[in-house]
Amino acid sequence: VAFVLFFGISRTRAPMKAILVIFFLSPFYSVMSHWWVNEKHGHLFGYWFGHDMFKPPYEVYPEMAEGAVLFGGTDPGRFNPTYMIFCESFIPASKKPRDPDFDRRDVYIITQNALADNTYLDYIRAHYFRSAQQDLPFFQEMLRSTKEKELNLSTNWVARAFSPVDNAMMGLGSFVEGKRKARGLYPAKEIYTPSVKDSENAYLQYMSEAAFRKANNQLKPGEIVEETPDGRILVQGQAAVMAINALLTKVIFDENPDHEFYIEESMPLEWMYPHLSPFGIIMKINREEVPAITEEMLQQDHEFWSKYMDRLIGNWVDEDTTIEEVVKFAEDVYLKGDFSNFKGDPKFVRDDWGQKAFSQLRSGIAGIYAWRLGPQCPEHLRPKTIEEEQRLLEEADFAFRQSLALCPSSPEAVFRYSNLLAMTQRVDDAILITETCYKFDYENQGIGQLLQQLHRMKQGQAQLGQIQNSIQNLEQMYLSNKTNLDVAYKLMSNYVLTLRTNDAVRVMDELLADQNAPAETILTVASAYNDLKQYERLESALIRLVEVIPENPEAWFDLAGTQALMGKKELALQTLSKTMELSRARRAKNPSAVDLARKARGDHRFNALRVSPEFQRVLINQ
Repeated sequence: VAFVLFFGISRTRAPMKAILVIFFLSPFYSVMSHWWVNEKHGHLFGYWFGHDMFKPPYEVYPEMAEGAVLFGGTDPGRFNPTYMIFCESFIPASKKPRDPDFDRRDVYIITQNALADNTYLDYIRAHYFRSAQQDLPFFQEMLRSTKEKELNLSTNWVARAFSPVDNAMMGLGSFVEGKRKARGLYPAKEIYTPSVKDSENAYLQYMSEAAFRKANNQLKPGEIVEETPDGRILVQGQAAVMAINALLTKVIFDENPDHEFYIEESMPLEWMYPHLSPFGIIMKINREEVPAITEEMLQQDHEFWSKYMDRLIGNWVDEDTTIEEVVKFAEDVYLKGDFSNFKGDPKFVRDDWGQKAFSQLRSGIAGIYAWRLGPQCPEHLRPKTIEEEQRLLEEADFAFRQSLALCPSSPEAVFRYSNLLAMTQRVDDAILITETCYKFDYENQGIGQLLQQLHRMKQGQAQLGQIQNSIQNLEQMYLSNKTNLDVAYKLMSNYVLTLRTNDAVRVMDELLADQNAPAETILTVASAYNDLKQYERLESALIRLVEVIPENPEAWFDLAGTQALMGKKELALQTLSKTMELSRARRAKNPSAVDLARKARGDHRFNALRVSPEFQRVLINQ
């Protein structure tokens, strides 16, 4: 505006001095208007984030074990500990006033997110498994043609001419590497890191598991698995990459049993959950499964984070703090900038990265507790008593409330916490925290979709009350006459709708236990088992069915398909052979009957058998 104004006044010549002054002052506007979020003087949050992984404060947890392997996940979870290991550890003690003795060159830092990348595997192999890393001559490889590399032919004369240059470069690299080793840049002891073969095996294992899940309509959230017309399986997306990363972290864990492991979690890796326990701001991956989250573990975690919150936003979140109070704090402090009742460090409020980073750490630990309360947790790792379950739920809720107070706009915390709240029938609370997150990040489509889902869930709660009333009536009717198949099926369906799967299965088992059950009853029970993916019970029901109607080829066909899904290949082929025998006999009498051989070729349940010569032989005999 000032620039245009000066030009309007000065019609004969440009006001150069005024223009230069405007140009000189213009950057100050940008600097000052963004000062609140950009100024980082005296912000120790990044230092604490890196330092406290290795040496937790307050003497609640010990120092990270010597020679430990640390998996970093988020951006700060990779960069900050890398800085502490490779930079802070080499700074003279006189220049480290906060911790003069800090030196953790013994720790192996690996990111959980890049292991599916072979270039990154070369990188960590060069760091920590040097004897297994074979470096190719750079210039000679660059000058080889693609065809030469594919056929693995000897290199061409142009590439060979650069051999002296490569030798010189390799010699220089070896010299520099020797100096770094002498300084202790990397741990002296090598650890096993995944090879190219390990990477290939992880990819093939994931492909096989993903194909099985697709065939059974059990794909995980975010998994994209497609089947080409020629039967090949294609996978893509972040979920696939993280699944392969998870398999490779397992290789590192299994192949280095004499090292302790820790993780700063980015995305959950399923195999780790039975092994995880809190360790300050991060988590420890225990060598054996943790049978239970003990009261001592809960108290340590509670004490540590209560003290830790004091240096961030103040230690005001406790067992009695409500979600409404957390939401009010978030809106007053983060949205309105009202510090009248704020008890923490004001610098933290304008440090977006600090808020997200520490909230992610806290929600990761809360996720350990929530996992043990969810359906995905194996029965032997779940709380054994109602009291233990309630205690774990209390600490999960407490940890999530702290995470939300640290960063109310954190999608990870909101998604995880809302899932726990919805699971415990607290949909209104889940809506409240999601709406609050949406105020901070209204362009986040994921949060918007979550909010819609929660509102639909709330509408469904009214219907749920009606269903529960219906269950009481159906239970009485079923107990008075267990042979009434219509009542039994409605009762099972209502149990499933209210997530009482165990009760639904109990009714099915009772119906199947009747030795005089007709084929109609067995078919109904088998269909219900199939819907619930209870394949062992489904197989038993279908075995009963073929005993009752032994001449029915469709019954044998479903039994063969179920056995194939369960991985019982030989048994499935035997059953399928019986199916084809009955189908041939039926089609000899009635040529228009269903061609089960053709149906088998397109049935997803037989995907694992389709390449088998025995499978083709059974169908050809048809």
